[in-house]
Amino acid sequence: SCPFFIIRGYLAQNPLILQETLTVTSKATVYDVLLLAAKNAGIAVDSTYSAQYQTAYINGINYIYQKIASPRSGWMYQVNQMTENYGCSQYVLKDGDKILWYYTV
Repeated sequence: SCPFFIIRGYLAQNPLILQETLTVTSKATVYDVLLLAAKNAGIAVDSTYSAQYQTAYINGINYIYQKIASPRSGWMYQVNQMTENYGCSQYVLKDGDKILWYYTV
């Protein structure tokens, strides 16, 4: 479909939306860091709270939304190069953790 090619082309030309090193307070989550980094850079984040999973769900970052490229596309994150099985607002960071958000199709 057309949106897939638009997103794929955009991401191929602009694969890095934001790169920032932040110092955060203890008990900060992956979600907290995403919101802070996005605010600092003027990047939009669209999220909703999932009561079922008790975590924030990321619908879109920088106007790139879930399911726009394919029915299963969306945003995922890694901490220290490991894909985590926790919602982004449940994962509490430790000193030196490195977060990567990526769009998967």
